[in-house]
Amino acid sequence: MDREISEFIEFTSLIGKSLYHVQGGGGNCSLKLGNKMYVKASGTLLKDIHSLDQLCCIDFNKVNILLEKFNRNNNEFDNRIKKMSENGLKPSIETGFHSILGKFVLHTHSVYANTLNCSFQGKELISKIFPQAILVDYALPGLEVSQKILKMVRELKFPNSGIIFLENHGLICWSEKVKDLKNLYNNVHDEIKKNLKFFKEINIKNETQLPNPTIKECLFPDQVVFAGHEINSTTKVENIFAYNEIIKNINLNNYDPKFLSLFDCNQIINLDSEKFRQKLSK
Repeated sequence: MDREISEFIEFTSLIGKSLYHVQGGGGNCSLKLGNKMYVKASGTLLKDIHSLDQLCCIDFNKVNILLEKFNRNNNEFDNRIKKMSENGLKPSIETGFHSILGKFVLHTHSVYANTLNCSFQGKELISKIFPQAILVDYALPGLEVSQKILKMVRELKFPNSGIIFLENHGLICWSEKVKDLKNLYNNVHDEIKKNLKFFKEINIKNETQLPNPTIKECLFPDQVVFAGHEINSTTKVENIFAYNEIIKNINLNNYDPKFLSLFDCNQIINLDSEKFRQKLSK
């Protein structure tokens, strides 16, 4: 395996090991070789990826063509993308935005980024400390968020590297070189930590009483998937842990949490891709 590809997989796997960046099967990564894109498969864990053949192989040009003209619902888009897989693995629901970004892409559900993304005051600070970043208003994961990102990066003439903050969702960084991607991702977090107060990271094993928020208190999509369900899974616990850390840090900075609406939550629950992930977590 190419040295830079190995370095990319090692970096994304390392990021996937921290609950302050990725929880359960959340987050994803991709890399492009020729006209092929290798993207994290749905239901797999970022921390467990160690080789290229664990990633779903797909022709990203075909994805881009579909993304441009598709005007049906998320579930139909997901099914069309699934049929494009060239190695039998189910592509991530977020394959759409991976296909339109650079060579190396990393998407996480960073607690640090989401302290901003999930608060009413966060957008103003993001604009101040990351003036070149793209800010995307909340959109349903999959087709909807991918088409929003497509519109915004097209206006910027498809830059080779960049940062995207997804409201009530997460962070995306991309670049043409792995070294630049690593620097970009780490620098984003350094700047966030310089400008906000955060509680010291803790070990989830030391948390004996995590809150169990209702559907009315969901901050991000992955939390919605398990809200109100008696699924005793590691994924559910990790997402509640992330929710708790985000709320603590929002309060620490005297910010106000921005919860997803019930309409948004119901849309997420009805996604076939999320039903698939929920099934895997049982």
